[in-house]
Amino acid sequence: MSVKKNNEATTFVYTVLEDGGGPADISGSTVRLVFQPPDGGDVIFEDATFVTNGDDGEIAFTDADKNETYAVGNWQVEAEITDAGGKVKRADVDHYRVVKILE
Repeated sequence: MSVKKNNEATTFVYTVLEDGGGPADISGSTVRLVFQPPDGGDVIFEDATFVTNGDDGEIAFTDADKNETYAVGNWQVEAEITDAGGKVKRADVDHYRVVKILE
């Protein structure tokens, strides 16, 4: 996925997978997306919501303030899932690229 620098209202959709590769049922959990900028800046934590009800593993976050598109380069993102018992798990890292705006 590529996004233009400082793009407004970018929606990130992430699918949490089981170890075998199928979607994980994360209903009943609290979810966040964790972003690592390419410039080595601070990790950014954002609350996410279920796209449906969580049984398909899909979560989403819309970046209204451009925090996740401020730096050109390859970003890393992963899901953080906290189950009803308070156990925290991190899902696999995914990537997206922020590209500069042509002027």
